[in-house]
Amino acid sequence: MTDAFVMMYVLAGLQGLLLSAFLFTRRANHAANLVLAVSMLALSADLTTVAYYTNGWYRVCPHAMGFSYPFPFLYGPLFFLYARLVAKKQERFRTLDLLHFAPMLVIYCLIAPVFLYSGQEKVVFLDNMLRDIHDPMYDVFERLFPVQGIIYTILTVKTVAEYNRSIKDTYSNIERINLNWLKYLTIGMIIIWSIVALLAIGKILDVQPDRTNAILNIPLAILIYAIGYMGLKQPEIFLDGAVVSASLQEAEKYRRSGLSDENAEEIKKRLLEVMNVEKPFLGQDITLQKLAERLHV
Repeated sequence: MTDAFVMMYVLAGLQGLLLSAFLFTRRANHAANLVLAVSMLALSADLTTVAYYTNGWYRVCPHAMGFSYPFPFLYGPLFFLYARLVAKKQERFRTLDLLHFAPMLVIYCLIAPVFLYSGQEKVVFLDNMLRDIHDPMYDVFERLFPVQGIIYTILTVKTVAEYNRSIKDTYSNIERINLNWLKYLTIGMIIIWSIVALLAIGKILDVQPDRTNAILNIPLAILIYAIGYMGLKQPEIFLDGAVVSASLQEAEKYRRSGLSDENAEEIKKRLLEVMNVEKPFLGQDITLQKLAERLHV
């Protein structure tokens, strides 16, 4: 790895730490930003360890080896939970959400004996890993990383798409509160995980390890930090989670409504009067709920 790559990964790690600090202290969308802050911390550590391994620093400080190895199982769930929190699919991190991180904990348990090695034993172990001399279970891990990542990224895209559809039925101006930016970035994540899958399963690219790291980590760093930046800009979304879910069923609900034609005509007249006189549609914050309250219906 060249000095330029080493410097780039270290600077990216420092940038991630600063971004995490901002996210931890930001009140708007607090639960979502806490999840995103953890993602930034994990990625910062991961990028730093890329330089740690490929530049041979593990020979000087071998006991830092291995702690970030299961991190690829961390990003997909965190990204998915962040999208759910921002989209108000849930209001807070729940105990049940810990199940998303079970695969990562399982890997930590399986590789735990390595953490008990002496410094010299760890150096020998990693040298063997770099020469593809290792337990076959590590090959299984390498193949599962992209599979899990792609699955969670697809779930994130689905969450964002459902949210964007729902707010069209509730808000007059959705430009500042839609999550299109997150949808586009998740598509980029799918591309990156696909590259990981190709490299892990087929090893079809005959490149040196440092170039492989560049192929994977440079675009991943750009995407994640772009997500962090947009997360700082994302305004608080006051739409209740129940409203988001219910709005997807509005057509069916109103088809069964007991509203008479006479009452419907009366509401229509009052609605047209409010629209013509007060022109609430000129405001950027009008919602169906506010309009209903104004009409007392």
